[in-house]
Amino acid sequence: MKELKTAVLPAGSIQYQDSGSGPVLLFLHGMMVDHRLWRKVVPALETRYRCIVPLLPIGSHTLPMPEDADLSPQGVVRLIVQFMDFLKLDRVTLIANDTGGAFSQFLMVQCPERIEKVVLSNCDAFEVFPPRRFEYLVSCSRWPGFMDLMALMMRIPGLAALPTTMGDMSQTRLELLPAYLKPMIRSKAVRRDLAKAFAGVRKKDMLEVTQQLSRFQKPVLILWGKKDPLFGTHLGERLHRALPQSELVWMEHSKVLVPEDEPEPMAKWIQHFLQGPLQPQGQATTHQKAFLQ
Repeated sequence: MKELKTAVLPAGSIQYQDSGSGPVLLFLHGMMVDHRLWRKVVPALETRYRCIVPLLPIGSHTLPMPEDADLSPQGVVRLIVQFMDFLKLDRVTLIANDTGGAFSQFLMVQCPERIEKVVLSNCDAFEVFPPRRFEYLVSCSRWPGFMDLMALMMRIPGLAALPTTMGDMSQTRLELLPAYLKPMIRSKAVRRDLAKAFAGVRKKDMLEVTQQLSRFQKPVLILWGKKDPLFGTHLGERLHRALPQSELVWMEHSKVLVPEDEPEPMAKWIQHFLQGPLQPQGQATTHQKAFLQ
């Protein structure tokens, strides 16, 4: 892995990976994973593009935020904008997965002038914020001591990899799962940040944003894992209908974490999207295209 740099922002300091040169691709990950989610996708793109991957303070970060930091979705979106300002990024292509896709939708509505294109893979949208399986974390995160208890439970061998926790996020064994969980297990300040991130999630905020997506008139590629038990295929289809300049591609062998399950096809679809025209709106395709052979 490349060495991480540090951005000192008004809201607090975050780390990030910056590689390659050319048009800027900004990669956004979800809750309780980190920048390494994109480790198998970035190398295929950094030869033509500048790939910037922030380590967002939402559970797997190593630099805790100040105690008064706003880590609600809106707060994290403001942090991303501050990060873009810090690096003087006027226009970027967003590439996002899981909760990162929710942040991207907020950005698409709030500052569309700073976005060139968007790639969304399985993520929160409409009333699915968070997925039903993890709704309890939103309410329980407000209970004093809950995150400490969760950290203790995550120390139990095999528990985090169960299908009812994080084991059903990927088709394959998540090799980095212990690394993703280590900051939360070890640091009370990171647990505080994660609790604030979960506690700030509100379905009505996501619904309000999704209802405005039709105003976003720039190209969007939706790469949706068909085997996802959390964000079903219907959600990808709804996003496709809501975004007037979108193309929907079914990733036949992916669950939630498409960058883990099918990184090479994902990278090739992104390259194709960045260089070529979209399919007509309303069409969907699979990843059995000639350039993937």
